[in-house]
Amino acid sequence: MRLPAILDQSSYGEWLDTDFQGKDAKVMLIDRQIGDELVFHRVGREVNSPLYDGTDTKPLVNSL
Repeated sequence: MRLPAILDQSSYGEWLDTDFQGKDAKVMLIDRQIGDELVFHRVGREVNSPLYDGTDTKPLVNSL
């Protein structure tokens, strides 16, 4: 099973370190959950269409 990993920016370096894996990765995901910081927004069905150009949307708040 594949799941997205949502990390705090301060954890990026450690997560991307090639020596960091397995049990350590699981511990990090459990200990550093940021679920309380996530904000959800209702969107319309049109966002699933490849024809939707998004010109009516707000700019990204935290673009990477």
